[in-house]
Amino acid sequence: MSTAFIQQSMQASGTAEIIQAVLILLVCFALPFIILYFLPFRRNFRAGAAALRREDYETAKLKFEKCLRSKADSFESHLNIASAEMELKQHDEAIMHCREALKIAPEKYEGYMTLSFVYHKMQNYDQSLFYINEAFSREPAEPHKHILFVNRGVIWNKRKEHAKAIADYESAIKILDNNWTAFNNIGYTLLHQGLYEESIKYFNRSIELDSERAFPFNNRGFAHSNLGNYELAFADFRSSYNIDPTNALLYKYRGITYYNTSNFEAALKDFEKAIEKDPDLFDELNSLKLQIENSKASNNP
Repeated sequence: MSTAFIQQSMQASGTAEIIQAVLILLVCFALPFIILYFLPFRRNFRAGAAALRREDYETAKLKFEKCLRSKADSFESHLNIASAEMELKQHDEAIMHCREALKIAPEKYEGYMTLSFVYHKMQNYDQSLFYINEAFSREPAEPHKHILFVNRGVIWNKRKEHAKAIADYESAIKILDNNWTAFNNIGYTLLHQGLYEESIKYFNRSIELDSERAFPFNNRGFAHSNLGNYELAFADFRSSYNIDPTNALLYKYRGITYYNTSNFEAALKDFEKAIEKDPDLFDELNSLKLQIENSKASNNP
């Protein structure tokens, strides 16, 4: 082997060692900054997600705001803040965060879907429908479409367009045939059209798919109540209560059933609980409360 070749090999080896040393130094200097940047973001994101799951919306908002300080272009953080603000009835702020998310990723359907949810909470069903259709136009993957169909079905129901609602729920079931929510929602649509026996079939299927959900029991109970099957109704209300005693509609439906069976004291208590848990029910239930209270007053001069 020639001396020149040996020297070239040594030079190449030396250059590689220098490059390696420089890279090590760069990593050593950069690592604290990487840790400083990413670890707080991940920690706050996990904490925010946990707070959302336990419905601690103030904490969730705070944690995701901290995420944005670390990573201002976090699409998910903006949407999670919007979700928390929606539940806190901070609707203008929620809309702003949805729009910020859409600036970051206008091609993602989730931003439009969340914006639709916010307008739904505001009872602006025209805007809610517009943005859920925008979500559809982003062509989400097939497994995700069932969520959009279910949510658009809810909007159709609010607009009293029941046939369109049922069609969307059925589309959701075609994609995911064990979708307990879609079966429950078809039942709910039929229930509020006075088709009680037909609605019970769908509530039964929903309960077969997931017996740990309060809504199908609650709704089936009210269907039985409207058919005069009060024993079955109260059995379903007990099941609903055991799963979720915080559900305002449970107290509304059970209160109406007590009212129809002349148990006015129990009805009054349930109406008060329903309004306490959902103040939007005040106008609907207050007239029944007044009837009970006026009847009590006339019987006790």
